[in-house]
Amino acid sequence: MKARKTWSLEELSKGKSIFLLDTCVIIEPIFFDLDGKSLEEKANHFGKNNKFLQELHKSLTSKKFYITELVLEELENGAGYSPKKNSKKRRGTPRETPQALLELRRNKIKEKEIRRKIVGDFTFNDRIYRLISPAQLLLYGHFYVKYEYFKKKYGLSETDFDLLVCSASSFLNRRKTILITNDKGIGASWRELINLERFLPYRLPLFYRAGYNEFKKVG
Repeated sequence: MKARKTWSLEELSKGKSIFLLDTCVIIEPIFFDLDGKSLEEKANHFGKNNKFLQELHKSLTSKKFYITELVLEELENGAGYSPKKNSKKRRGTPRETPQALLELRRNKIKEKEIRRKIVGDFTFNDRIYRLISPAQLLLYGHFYVKYEYFKKKYGLSETDFDLLVCSASSFLNRRKTILITNDKGIGASWRELINLERFLPYRLPLFYRAGYNEFKKVG
């Protein structure tokens, strides 16, 4: 890939690398802060994100995008923003309309439908990332024990930490594995890990989702 500012999902899929996706990249892209936004703005946000999810769904036909088993569990559980709960908090605000709430609910229902298809395709097309070789499994165990303190230091969940360690253990692959996450804790852990292990960033790349269909490389 040539040096540039951002890549689209389609552009990423044209390279030779494979990508490990974090839950927050798919369900709740945090480049858009929901706090203080009107229902119209939120409805528009989820509508745009649904278009991205549809593009991701199409891209799963290629062997480029993967998730871990723990990320799959989070996608199946589907924790996320609740329009009904939020509307109670904001009831009586002049700029909120029944039409906006209806549109927001429709977009959230559509998101769940697309998410179910994505989860099904990740499973059906065998896009669940697994470490297979004995060397990778040994490296995973080594990194897991050595850096388990990251959980407390950076507030990582088991899913977050597993994703980071899977990514670090994959540098033995012939194809480069790139981690995509918007989680600040994983980002900080990644920086410390590559510094302590003396990895060059290109050996263990990290991307984040910078817009609805924009991805940016860290470092």
